[in-house]
Amino acid sequence: MGQVSLLDEKATRDPSITALVLAQLEYDRKVFEEGGPQGYQERQRRAGLYGLHLERRGAFDTGLVPRIVRMLREHGYKVEITDYRDYSTERFGVDKTYLRRLDSEDR
Repeated sequence: MGQVSLLDEKATRDPSITALVLAQLEYDRKVFEEGGPQGYQERQRRAGLYGLHLERRGAFDTGLVPRIVRMLREHGYKVEITDYRDYSTERFGVDKTYLRRLDSEDR
């Protein structure tokens, strides 16, 4: 799965964009720790569906792009997606061995 980084010049100049996006990718989760009257205790922790790069630029899985684009547009931002992947590499090529194994109905 690919990742998207908020590396845009505007996002770098305006950290509120990064903060807005990352806030949408956070959620509360329960963790259980030793202690408490019954031997364990439940706590709430914040977790995020993102990673942070240098200069606190966020990165998230490409599957979250539609959700982030929709949220940014709802907040009045103009969003443009630029895909820098190189589709000419073998990684994006067709596996010809796999295709030969398929029946004509499966192709």
